[in-house]
Amino acid sequence: MTASRRGLGREKVRKLLELAVWEVELAVETGLLRRLPDRTFDPVSVNAAMADIEYFRRVLAGERRCNATESAARLGIPVERFKKLALVTGLSPVVTEELRKYGRILTVRYYRARDVDALADHVRADVELRSAARAVSRSQAAKKAAQTRKRNLAQAAAARERSRPPCPPPRTNRSRSFCGASR
Repeated sequence: MTASRRGLGREKVRKLLELAVWEVELAVETGLLRRLPDRTFDPVSVNAAMADIEYFRRVLAGERRCNATESAARLGIPVERFKKLALVTGLSPVVTEELRKYGRILTVRYYRARDVDALADHVRADVELRSAARAVSRSQAAKKAAQTRKRNLAQAAAARERSRPPCPPPRTNRSRSFCGASR
């Protein structure tokens, strides 16, 4: 074999592209770098990555795998809302792993960062719809509160009328008598 046909080792590729080990492995899994049968890296794919390193890094960043917690943080929403959003939009995980932890088997789903970022418009629309729904429900709540306040005032006035002692018949002597007042 000639020197140009020999593959490059992982450490050499890491230094050339300034990547972490997991980033090199992710680049191989997603097809950005090609691995030869002897587990070395194809110099042609490495040279292509080096030729336009910014594009390579941008594509690699889009291929990053995020679990539900990381995905929710990227979108700025709670984890439960992200899970519902992923279900509603049909976002399927790239990788699903089952981990044994705390005496239980946990299922961890990983989503492609590019796909998660594509949901940003959907999240913004959802936030706007939720705020509009809150505004409508607030105005309805204000109407209902006014009706309740009016009804409560009427009931309180009726209760006061019922609990007020009746006025005594007028006295024959000239002393003044006030209804409900004692001297």
